[in-house]
Amino acid sequence: LMWFRFILYKQKKTFIAIFDIDNTLADSWPTYCMNFISQKERLIHIKPFPRMTQVVQDYYLKGALVFFISARRYRDYRVTRQWLINQKIYRGNLIIVNSPEEKLKFLRLASQYGAVDYYDDLSYNHENGEVKFYETCIRKVCMIPSVRYFDYHQIRKLQIGE
Repeated sequence: LMWFRFILYKQKKTFIAIFDIDNTLADSWPTYCMNFISQKERLIHIKPFPRMTQVVQDYYLKGALVFFISARRYRDYRVTRQWLINQKIYRGNLIIVNSPEEKLKFLRLASQYGAVDYYDDLSYNHENGEVKFYETCIRKVCMIPSVRYFDYHQIRKLQIGE
C-alpha cells in the first residue's frame, strides 16, 4: 500500500482510472470451461474485450494515471503483467489482491488524491450459468467519495459497443 501511495503522490495526477481485469478487460469466464495445461496457460490465452482496451488507451490519452487491479493469486502476477503488455495497455501499475474486498483500500486511498473512474464487474459464477455479484463490496464502492463506479451493466455495454 505504501508504494501505491508513493505513486499517487509522485505522479500528482488528479484524474485516476482503475480497471479490474477478469470479465472487465478480459473475457475470462469462458476459459474456466476449457482445457489448459496450466493456470498460466489459461491466463495468457484469455481474449481481451477490444472496446475495453480502447477505453484504457483513451484514459492514457487524457493524461489519467491508470492502474490495473485483479483478485488473482500472487504467483500469477508475471503472467497477468505479460497479458496486459500483449494487449498494449500496460504502462506499469498492476495490483494483485486476494479478494474483491481488498480492492476497497486501494480505491479509498486513490480517492484521496483525485477523481477516480473505477471499472469492475464485481461478478462471479458466470461459468455456472448464473451471474452473481459481490453485493456488499459494490455497496461499499458506491459509498467512496470521488469514485465514479462503472458496474457490470455499464461495462457490458462498453464491451459490446452499445
